[in-house]
Amino acid sequence: MRRAEDLQREISTLSLQQAIASGRTGMLSAPVVVALVAAEMGWLHAAAWALALVAYLGWRNRLLVRSLQRVTRGLQAGPTLFLSTLGVSLLLGAFAYVAFHYTNYEGRLVLSLVLCCWAAAAMLSSGMSARLYALYLAGILGGLASGWLATGGEERLLITGSLGLFGLVLFAFSVNFTHRVEEGIAIRSHNAELVRQLAAANEAKTRFLMAASHDLRQPLHAIGLMGAGLLRLKDADEIRSLSATLASTVENLNQMFSAILDISRLDSDDQRIVRSVFSLDALLAQLDAEYRALCLAADRRWECQVESIAVCSDPVQLERLLRNLLDNAVKHGGRGAIRLSVARENGEAVLAVADTGPGIATEERDRVFDEFYRSGDSGLGLGLSIVRRLVDKLGARLDIGWTDEDRRVGACFTIRLPAAPVGAPMPVMDEPDVDLSGLAVLVLDDDPSILQATQTLLRSWGCRVATCSEPAQLPAAVAQLGEPEVALIDYQLRDGVLGVDAIAGTQAAFPGMSTLIITGESDPARIEQLKDLGFLLPKPLSPDALQRALAGVRSASG
Repeated sequence: MRRAEDLQREISTLSLQQAIASGRTGMLSAPVVVALVAAEMGWLHAAAWALALVAYLGWRNRLLVRSLQRVTRGLQAGPTLFLSTLGVSLLLGAFAYVAFHYTNYEGRLVLSLVLCCWAAAAMLSSGMSARLYALYLAGILGGLASGWLATGGEERLLITGSLGLFGLVLFAFSVNFTHRVEEGIAIRSHNAELVRQLAAANEAKTRFLMAASHDLRQPLHAIGLMGAGLLRLKDADEIRSLSATLASTVENLNQMFSAILDISRLDSDDQRIVRSVFSLDALLAQLDAEYRALCLAADRRWECQVESIAVCSDPVQLERLLRNLLDNAVKHGGRGAIRLSVARENGEAVLAVADTGPGIATEERDRVFDEFYRSGDSGLGLGLSIVRRLVDKLGARLDIGWTDEDRRVGACFTIRLPAAPVGAPMPVMDEPDVDLSGLAVLVLDDDPSILQATQTLLRSWGCRVATCSEPAQLPAAVAQLGEPEVALIDYQLRDGVLGVDAIAGTQAAFPGMSTLIITGESDPARIEQLKDLGFLLPKPLSPDALQRALAGVRSASG
């Protein structure tokens, strides 16, 4: 609807501009027409008509300029162009009819030629409205035809018919001209919108990179300092304390990288939405347990008020959405309470996350979803940017309000999505707890630090592990491990070698071996190809995600 209004405004602007220009041309042409008929019609009558035409065109141009100013302000142009154009055609047609009674045959032919050219030139200003141009032609050509019928000889019927045919041809051209102009304006408007979107996207990308580089530099700086400190500490308690802080900083950095990758996937349509009907009970119980413990440790109040509701949505992406909102409340909701509530309302599930912090001012509620937007002295990171994208993907609605409307404090985010009908069938989701003890894992990675860290983590879970940093070491690693149950491989190795190619021989020797591919690949087409070769684990990979993947392998084989 908005685009149609913009198109009509462009056409009105162009029509008015052309009409003003043609009015000036008409005022300059009036003396030429007078010179053609002044000798037979009389200079006084001819000059009087010319002055009347010039005065009318000047008055008309002033009115058209005002209409153009209205259009540029976003208002309607009004009927000025339509009515004044009809006035011009009637004035010219009446002049032709009167002048024919005072001119000879040759003079009438010349005058007809001039006015026919005038009518054709008017297509630029009036031809963008086929109805208006038809009435304009009727006034001028009708006056010429009436003059020939009243004063002509034997040729009058032939000339009158020719004028009618000429009018039909001009009208047909004007219809095609209208369509071409509308198409041209639509294409220009579309291109202008694309340029605007590209400029906005480029500006957003620049802001994003600048903010991301700043926010990523902070934890990296802290990690460097803490790493240097660990090398010099000797006290066990100090080492444990600094190690815990280091682990927390690394986890924050990992979350930031994951958020950036999430935004990339959501923007590239690589994140698929798999809808199903499921109950919110299990998800809400899990969130209640986790964030209740988190708030208790931080000496904050936690409230959870939920109804048993089933929804039709993507359970994985909905959980991500709620976790981002809850994390935002934990980080930016002050030191007060956090509330998670779910209720059924008018056939919808209404999920709300509220805090008792300073809240979000009304004028900032659109901008808080920008990447790394900073409200006052605090940065909101990427969580709400992911929330906005997930809401769009899930087809939900998101509202921001105050937790306490009267005091105007606290931020309350409300998500509305379709609730499933009561009694709708739901799949039973079971996630057994699998012991990883004794699981034979073959690890291939060309980064020694990652290889050592992965080996330590896997052995802490009770896995049997053999590692290799290059494909040539695979036979020795297999000989040490025995038959591997799962291969954990890095997709991109040194010198352009692909982990999936390096492990192909081992996979052929042990068909029952599962393959977990760790990759930082972001190309959707390439990711689809890799899914046929094994289970993908995107970088950065958290220990929980790795443990769940290995548990899935153990469950499938057991």
